[in-house]
Amino acid sequence: MKRLILCILIGTTGFTLSACKEDLTPFNKVPDFVMGEIEQTGYDGITDDLLTAGLGASGLAGAAPSFDDPVNPTSAELRRLAIYNNYRALVDIRVPGPVRTTWKPILPRDWMEH
Repeated sequence: MKRLILCILIGTTGFTLSACKEDLTPFNKVPDFVMGEIEQTGYDGITDDLLTAGLGASGLAGAAPSFDDPVNPTSAELRRLAIYNNYRALVDIRVPGPVRTTWKPILPRDWMEH
């Protein structure tokens, strides 16, 4: 019991003394290697969501999104194309797709009757 009280006392003392530290540096100081202004972008979740960049299932299954100005694409257009390409690289969206036709289970018709 004395050992438990001693551990609690040491922990409380350490926590209290660490709270007394006066460090006047800002908590979220921007590192020196960051140049320029920091931009913040909001997504509404309906027209431009985080998962599909507003393309939806039909947009991801269709052709790649194009740029309004191919020479100077916006950051939103580049983001949409990156999400499209990454999604297409990971997910096979063809119907029925090679996984369903090649790796379908080979079971007898009456396998559930046993």
